[in-house]
Amino acid sequence: MKEIPNIPFFKTSKAEIEFEIFTLNSLFSRKNKLHFSLDKPHKVEFYHILFITKGTGEHFIDFQKYKYYEGSIFFISKGQVHAFEVYPDRDGFVILFTEAFLSTNLIHSDILSLSILYNYHLHSPIMQPEETGKTNFVRIIKEIYDEYNSPDGFAKEEMLRLLLKLILLKAERVKNTLLPK
Repeated sequence: MKEIPNIPFFKTSKAEIEFEIFTLNSLFSRKNKLHFSLDKPHKVEFYHILFITKGTGEHFIDFQKYKYYEGSIFFISKGQVHAFEVYPDRDGFVILFTEAFLSTNLIHSDILSLSILYNYHLHSPIMQPEETGKTNFVRIIKEIYDEYNSPDGFAKEEMLRLLLKLILLKAERVKNTLLPK
């Protein structure tokens, strides 16, 4: 049996922090340059937020299929096994961050909140648009993307921390309404 590769977080030359955001299409375009296959199961040592902006398909998390479409949001936890369907007609945003980024930049209650949000025993790893209602995740995610790619480095890490916290709080609010009382 083939072993599932462990994928650590790689700091890019662009970012000294353990946080990154890029488009799903840009990830797919560099699939042949990676040391693992995106479409084969791999275990990650960092957290993901995967937001779908275009297309439909399936994503595999812990060997289960999850159907997605425009507006779906995945929360993939450190230690989970996942695999992509790689098709160029799908797009979205991928946000990656580590525990080190969180412990450096968030307070203890934020980390506790994150552990609840990313607890795949309590919650499904996906939220569909009909569950998120009118919560506008795309606006905040685009703001994170713009801030990350801004040449202005002043307070960049703090801005990213606050915008990430906003996404996580909004997601936690939605997930809280989905839990049985």
